Amino acid sequence: MMDKLVLTSYERETNSVGQNQATEERRSVVKKCREELAAHIEKRTGVAIEPSKVRLVTKQSDVYTWVFTAEVAHLFSKNLSDHGLTAHKELCREVGQSFHAVTFAKASISADHPGLGIYRPLTYPPTSSVFSADSEAMVREDLCTHTTSQLYMIQESLKAETARRECLQKELESLSSEYEHLAQRFRQEVEKASQAEPMLYKCLQVINQMASLAEEVQQDCRSTEDVSVFPR
Repeated sequence: MMDKLVLTSYERETNSVGQNQATEERRSVVKKCREELAAHIEKRTGVAIEPSKVRLVTKQSDVYTWVFTAEVAHLFSKNLSDHGLTAHKELCREVGQSFHAVTFAKASISADHPGLGIYRPLTYPPTSSVFSADSEAMVREDLCTHTTSQLYMIQESLKAETARRECLQKELESLSSEYEHLAQRFRQEVEKASQAEPMLYKCLQVINQMASLAEEVQQDCRSTEDVSVFPR
């Protein structure tokens, strides 16, 4: 009974330690995530914001908002406090890569380029928002960078496709060469067979003639033997 009580106490302590570690890890990741997002917002937009007040689902009063690719759109469907540990880690990993902080004016420009794969939350303000030359230059730079990245991916894809086609072409040429070699050998064998057929026919004729001659000689020998045995 005592052993069971000791074991139960140990299990409780182990579970408690595990829960504390998980809680501490979550607190650390959430803190790091909010700090990195806040630093990114200030760097990109000039808007200083406390990490605890960072939002993913923004309002017009927040001044800033987000532009993001379709791959990370799920992260912006709810606020940070509603996300799990995995989402916080993904936000830390993708910030500045798959999504960026922008001012509302900059977001309105991005909305005019859906074909480039850049999306924005539905909470963005209308295009009548305040717009500056600096923000316009920044969004154009972002669009240029994104377009350049897309072109690079297309070029790499074309290079890979070209290499694959060249490989297939070489393989086809090798197979064609092998086929031609086999076809030539087949033609040679057919020619040899066609040349050997008349010769074989002649050999058979000679053999038949020799057989007939041998039969005649044999008959002559028999006739001679008969005459010598029965003289007149």
